[in-house]
Amino acid sequence: MTTPSGKLMQNGKFYEAAKNHENGKPELIKVYEKIKDGIWIYNGIFELLDSWLEKSGGRKVFKFKLNITDVAVISPEKEIKNLEHNRIIPTSGNDTE
Repeated sequence: MTTPSGKLMQNGKFYEAAKNHENGKPELIKVYEKIKDGIWIYNGIFELLDSWLEKSGGRKVFKFKLNITDVAVISPEKEIKNLEHNRIIPTSGNDTE
């Protein structure tokens, strides 16, 4: 969660943001998925709702609960507009058959 100096790493920042949303609106985050080396797809804007640590294979891993939204960030100033979600593009890990 933190570096040896105590600075939050990326997973630590996500963890803290999810825990702090109870005091207000959830953090909006952009989600990308790696489909192979050097190839990433943009999955949209999600609300970061919750986070927890879980043991897996003898180590602790971060888990995050996300909720898809109908908004998109369209400028560096984080201007937000509504978008309609009308399709999902499956990846190799999401067989739909």
